Amino acid sequence: MKNQIFQRAAAAVLTVGLLLGVNGGTVFADIKDTVANAIVLDGKTYGNQGTKPNNNKTTITVPSDKYKTVQSAIDAAKEGTTIVIKGHFEEKLTIKKSGITLKGEGNAKISGNESMEYGDLLTIEGSNIVIEDLEFTGLYLRAPNDKESAGGIRVKPGSSNVYILNCKIHDLGCIYNYTDASKRKKFNGHGISVKGSESKKTSNITISGCEVYNLTTGRSECVVLNNNTEYFTLSNNYIHDNDNIGIDCAGGYGGGYSTDYTRNGEICGNVVKKISSLLFKNPGYIDDKGKPHAGSDGIYVDGGRDIYIHDNYVTECDIGLEIAAENKDWVVSGVIAERNLLVYNDQYVGLAIGGSDTSCGVAMNNIVRYNTVINSGEQHCLVVKVSSDNEITNNIFISDDNPRNKSDYYSSNNVTNNASNRASDLPGTNTKIALDDVKVDFNNKKVEIVTKTDISKFGYDGVDESGTVTPPEQIETPTTEKEEEKKEEEKQTNPTGKPTDNKPTDNKPADNKSDDKNQGTSNPTTTTTTPSSSEKTGDKTKAFVEKLYTEVLGREKDEDGANYWYEQLYNFKASGADVGLMFVCSDEFSKRKVSDDEFLKIMYKTFFSREPDDSGFAYWKKTLSSGTTRNDVARSFVYSQEWADTCAEFGIRSGGTLKSNVKIAPTDKTYSFVERMYTTALGRTYDAEGRQYWAELLSNFDVTGESVGAFFFLSDEMEGYHLGNKEYVNRLYLTFMDREADDKGLSYWVDLLDKGHTRKDIVYGFTRSEEFESKCIDARILPN
Repeated sequence: MKNQIFQRAAAAVLTVGLLLGVNGGTVFADIKDTVANAIVLDGKTYGNQGTKPNNNKTTITVPSDKYKTVQSAIDAAKEGTTIVIKGHFEEKLTIKKSGITLKGEGNAKISGNESMEYGDLLTIEGSNIVIEDLEFTGLYLRAPNDKESAGGIRVKPGSSNVYILNCKIHDLGCIYNYTDASKRKKFNGHGISVKGSESKKTSNITISGCEVYNLTTGRSECVVLNNNTEYFTLSNNYIHDNDNIGIDCAGGYGGGYSTDYTRNGEICGNVVKKISSLLFKNPGYIDDKGKPHAGSDGIYVDGGRDIYIHDNYVTECDIGLEIAAENKDWVVSGVIAERNLLVYNDQYVGLAIGGSDTSCGVAMNNIVRYNTVINSGEQHCLVVKVSSDNEITNNIFISDDNPRNKSDYYSSNNVTNNASNRASDLPGTNTKIALDDVKVDFNNKKVEIVTKTDISKFGYDGVDESGTVTPPEQIETPTTEKEEEKKEEEKQTNPTGKPTDNKPTDNKPADNKSDDKNQGTSNPTTTTTTPSSSEKTGDKTKAFVEKLYTEVLGREKDEDGANYWYEQLYNFKASGADVGLMFVCSDEFSKRKVSDDEFLKIMYKTFFSREPDDSGFAYWKKTLSSGTTRNDVARSFVYSQEWADTCAEFGIRSGGTLKSNVKIAPTDKTYSFVERMYTTALGRTYDAEGRQYWAELLSNFDVTGESVGAFFFLSDEMEGYHLGNKEYVNRLYLTFMDREADDKGLSYWVDLLDKGHTRKDIVYGFTRSEEFESKCIDARILPN
C-alpha cells in the first residue's frame, strides 16, 4: 500500500487557510470533497461504482392542484421523474420503483407527528433513486418494542444506485420512558439505515453532505449499513450530538451467511462530533444497576470488510474510531484507516481495534496508519484487544497519561514505528515527541502540534503522496535494475486475487489457437497502440460509447446521451467499468429480456470485442444457472485482464483492478508535460530514457500529473537550487500551466509562502486547480 495516489480530500485547501506547526506539525484542513465514484486501491475497489442518475424526463411539483401529498406524486411518477417538494408535509413516504428523484426546494420538510408511533419517514426499495435537499424530523418510537424502530430514511434489501445528498435528519428516534435495564434492547432508532439480505444484495449507495443530529437511537445507530451491502460512499457528512454510534458498517447480524457483511466502501471527509451514550445518558446502554456507560463510536466497523476510512475528523465521542467484530467467530478484515484526526474522544479511547473479549469476533489483516490521535486525562489513545496480524504504524499518539492500555494482543500485531509524547509506553520502536504545545481549533477542524521533533513521517500529514510509483532518490534515468525492482514492487502491491478468481479469462479459452482477435487467448501478449494526438484518443472514446449503445442497448445512440458519456470518459470523470456497468445494469437493457445465451454473447462483444470461446461460455452459463445475477457476472468481466486490455485499446481507464498488457503510447502533449518537468522546473536538459519512463507511466495511468509534478517540485534536487518564493511560483506557472504567471496570481501565491505556508501546500494548490486539470486532460494524463 505504498505511495498511493488516492488522496482526494486534500490537506492543502488554501482557500480556507491552514494552521501550521511552528517546528513540526500536523494539519487538518476543512475538507470540501465531491461525491466520489469508486476508486481502486492496490487491487481492491472502494466506494459507489454507480453514477448519479439524471431523473429529468418529467418534473412534478408538490403541492400542486393535482398532487396535494408527496406520496401521491410518488405513486404517479414514472421512471425518470423528479418530484420537487415545497413546504412541510407530515407523512411517511415509500418509494418502491426505480428512476425517481425527490428534491427539496426552500425549507422542504418531511416530518412525523404524535399519531405515528414508529416506522420510517422514507422507505426506499428500488434503483437509481436520488434524495436531496430535504429535511426529515419528528418521528419517534413511543414505547418499548421488540420488532419496530423509528427512523429517518431506510434503504431496503435489493436497492441499488441510491444517492442521499445534502439532507438534514434530526430530532427523531426513541422517546425513553423506562428505567428497567431488561428493556434496554427494545428501543431502537436511526437516522439512515441501509441493509441487504441473503437473497437481495444492496449496492452502490452514496450518502454525502448530510447533517444528522439530535437523535435518540437507543441500541441502534445514526448512519448504519448492514448485512449484504456492497460498494458505498459516505462523504462530507456532519454527524453530531447523538446518543449512539455515528457511522456503523456491520456484518454477521443476518445469520452469518457468506455475504452477510458491509464491504468495499469509502468513508471520507466526515465530521463526527459528540457521539456519546455516557454524556447523553442513553438508557439503551445502562448496566444492571441503572448506570450508563461509554460505548458509542464516532466511526465503527463492526464486522464489515474491505473499507477505506480516510480524512475524517472525529471529536468528543466515547470512542473515536473502532475496528472490531461483536459476533463470535466473525472476522473484520481488509479495513484501511489512514489520515484521520481523532481528537479528545476522552470517555473511553481514541482508537480501538479488536473484539472486546474472546466471546466476540476477531480483527485480522487491517491497516491503521498516518492517523493523529490526541486525548486528555487518563483515557487512552490506543486499545488493542482480540486481534492479530494488523498493522498499526506511523500514527501520532499524544496523551496526558498512558497512550495505550495494557493488552496481551500487542505482540500479535505490528504496533511499532509510531510517534508519541510518551513513546516508551508504546510497544515496538517509536519516535519520542518533545512536545511543546498542542493547539486544537475545534471550529475549523485543525490541529497544531508544536515540537522540535521531526514528525513529518507520522500522523495525518505524514503520508507520502508522491504517487503509486517509487521513483529514484534523485530524478534521473531509471536503470534496468530499478525497473525490475519496480515491477517486483507492483507484484507485491497489486495482487491478482479475488474478485478476479472467477474472471472470464481464467477459463482456459483455447490456448493453442491462433492470435486472431476473435479466436485467440484471453490474455494477449504485450502490444502497443500509438495514438499521435488527443483527437485520435477522442475518436476511440466515441467508438467505445457507440459500441455500448449498439451492443448493450441494441439501438443507435442518441446524441445527447452519447455526448454525456463521452465527456465523462474523456475527462476521466468515469472509467470504462463505470460506464459499461451503467449500461449493462440499466433498466433499458433489462427490458430487452434477452436469454442467458444472448446475454453472455453481449458481454463478450461489449467487454472483450469478440465472440465467446466455448470454455468461457460454458462456465458463465453454469454460473448464471446456479443463481449468480447478471450484474455480478458483468462485474466479473470488468475485473478481468482482457477488460483491462480492451480499455487500453480504446484509450480509457478500465476501472478494474488489473494493469493492461496493452501499452498506450504517449501523445506529443504528454511528452511536453514531462519535458517541462526537467527543462522548466529543474532548469536542465532531460535524458531520453528518463523522458520516456515518465511519459509511459503517465499515458498508461500508472501515475497522475499531480504525483509526478509534486515529485519534481518537492525533490531534493529542487530544494538544492534554493529558489526564492517568487521564482518558485513562477516555475510552477510555467511548468504546470505552460504560461507566464499573471500579476494577481503570482502575488497571491508568493504572499502565502511569505506568511509561512509550505511549498508542499502551494504545489497541491496548483495541481488541484481547474486549469491544471484541463491541461492534464488535454495531454491524456490523469490529473489527480
